[in-house]
Amino acid sequence: MRLIKLHIENFGKLRDFDYAFDSKTNQIFQENGWGKTTFSVFLKAMFFGMAPSRDSVKNERKKYMPWQGGNYGGFVEFESNYGKYRVTRFFGRTPEGDSLELLNLQTNKKEELDCEIGEKIFGVSKDTFEKTAFFSQLNFTSSINEQISANVLGLDKFQYDLANFNTAIDNIKKKEKDLKKEKPQNNELAELKRELKDEQTNVLNNENQLQETKDNIVNLDKEILILNNEVQIKEEELRIQEDKYNQKVELSNEYTNINEQLNKLYIEQENIKNQEQSLSKSKLFNQNFLYGGIGFLLVVGLLIILYCIKVFNTIVFGSLLAGCVVLACFIVLKLYKSKSKLGNKEKIIDLHKTNELNKKKIENLKLSAESLKKTLASYEGIALPNKDVIVDLKEKLIFTKSNLQNLKNNIERLNEDIDNGYEKIEALKEKIENFDNLQKEFEHKMDILDSTLKFLLLAKENVSQRFVQPINNAMQKLFDKFNFENKKFIIDANFNILEDSMTGVREFEYSSQGYKDLLSFCMRFYLIKEIFKKELPFIVLDDTFVNLDDNNFKSANELVQEFAEEIQIIYICANSRSKI
Repeated sequence: MRLIKLHIENFGKLRDFDYAFDSKTNQIFQENGWGKTTFSVFLKAMFFGMAPSRDSVKNERKKYMPWQGGNYGGFVEFESNYGKYRVTRFFGRTPEGDSLELLNLQTNKKEELDCEIGEKIFGVSKDTFEKTAFFSQLNFTSSINEQISANVLGLDKFQYDLANFNTAIDNIKKKEKDLKKEKPQNNELAELKRELKDEQTNVLNNENQLQETKDNIVNLDKEILILNNEVQIKEEELRIQEDKYNQKVELSNEYTNINEQLNKLYIEQENIKNQEQSLSKSKLFNQNFLYGGIGFLLVVGLLIILYCIKVFNTIVFGSLLAGCVVLACFIVLKLYKSKSKLGNKEKIIDLHKTNELNKKKIENLKLSAESLKKTLASYEGIALPNKDVIVDLKEKLIFTKSNLQNLKNNIERLNEDIDNGYEKIEALKEKIENFDNLQKEFEHKMDILDSTLKFLLLAKENVSQRFVQPINNAMQKLFDKFNFENKKFIIDANFNILEDSMTGVREFEYSSQGYKDLLSFCMRFYLIKEIFKKELPFIVLDDTFVNLDDNNFKSANELVQEFAEEIQIIYICANSRSKI
C-alpha cells in the first residue's frame, strides 16, 4: 500500500496543508511545534477514525480540534492492491457528527464501507496498527494483542476454535468471574444460621410471652369484676349522699326564706310604728291650725269693722259683715277638722289590725324557724358528695378494660408471629439446604472451568513452543545489526523480550532507554511482516531514534532504508542529528 498525497483542511494547528508522498521514504523534518505529531495522527485518523472526546485515555478528538476553527479533517489519496482511492473524512465533536467518503479514483464511484478503511485494506484492527506500524513519539514500546498473537504464532492456520484461543480464554475467565459473583459466601451461610437461631429464639420468646399474656388476661378479668362492684357500691353511696345533701340544701333554703320573711315583718312593724307616730303629730297640727284660724278670723273681722267705721261711719254694717265672714270661715275650719280627724282614726285602726296580724305571723315563723334549725342540726355532717372517687374508679376501669383488649389483640398478634416464625424457620432450613447444594454445584462448575482453562493453556503452550525458536531466529538477525555490547536478548512464547544473562533471565525494562527503543523497533518490524499478510502498510516513525547513539543510529538508518524497499516510510524528526 502506498500513500500518494494528502490535504489537511483543518486538523490541530495544521490548516490548508498539502503533501505529496514519495513511494519509499518520506522525511518530515521540522522544528518542534510545527505539527509533526499532528501530521502523523491525521494519517492514522483517516484510516481508523478517532475515539470520542470523552475518552480519557485517547482524547485525540478533543486534542486535535482545529485551533483556528473551520472544517475538521481533509483527505488522503493512496494506492493499494484494490486500486487507487481517495478517502475524505471530517470530524465532529462526537463520532455521530463524523462524515466519511471513499472514492474509487479509477471508476469515480463511491464505495460502501461496512468497517473502518484500515481494517478493510490491511486486515487488522486500529489497536494492532498502533502496536506495530504506528511508532508514536510518546510510546512505541512493543506490545501485542490477540490478533498479533494469533497471526505470529500461526494460530490462524489451525482450526477456528484454536484461532480464537484468546477469546476462549477470556470467555472462560469471564465465566469464572461471573460465577464467582454468584458464589455462595460462607458469611451468607453463617448469616442464615444466625437468622435461624434468632428466629427459633423469637418463637420461644413469643410462646412464653403468649402464656404470660393469657395469665395477665385472667388477672385483668378478676380486677375488672372487682372494679365493677366497687363502682356500683360507690355509685349507691353517692346517690344516698346526694339525696341527703339535697334535703339539707332544701331545708337550709327554707330556713333562709323564713328568716327573710321575719326580717320583712320586723321592718313592716317598724314602718307601722313610724306611721302611728306620724298620725299623732298630724292631730296636734290640726288643732293648732284650728286655733290659729279662729284668731286669724277675729283679727280679720276686727279689721273689717274698723274699715266700715272709717269708710261708712257706721259700726253696725261692719259688725254684720265681719260676723258673716268669721262665721263662714269658722264653719269651713270646723268641717276640715272633723274630716281630718275621721281619716286619721281609720288609718290608725288599719295599722293596728296589720300590726296584730304581723305579730301572729312572726310568732308562727319563729316556731317554724326553730323547728327547721333543730332539723338542720341533724344534717350537720352532710356535705357535697365527692365525685372524684367514682370518676377515678371509672377511669381505672376503662384503662383496665383497654389493657385487657390490648392483651387480647396481643394474643392474636403473638399467635400470628409464632405461625410466621415457624414458617420462617422452615424457609431458613430450606435456604441452608439449598445453600449447601449451591456450594457443591459452584465448586463443581469451578472445577470444570479451572480444568478447561489449564488444558487450553497447556494446548497453547504446546502450539506456541513450535514457533518460539523460529521467532527467536528471525529476531536475532535483526538484533545482530546493532551493538548491544554482548548482551543477549530472547523472545518467550508470550512475546516478552527478555535479557538472557549469566545471572538469569530478566525483563528488558531494566535495560537503557536506547536499548529498549532498539528492541521495540526490531520487534515491531518483525511483527509488521508477520501480521500484514493481506497488504503491507505505510509505517510512521515519529522521533523514533532520538535515544540512540551514533553507531546504533547508523544501523537503524540502514535498516529503515532496507525496509523502505518494501514498505513506504514516513519518518518524522525535529533534530538534524536524527535525520535519515
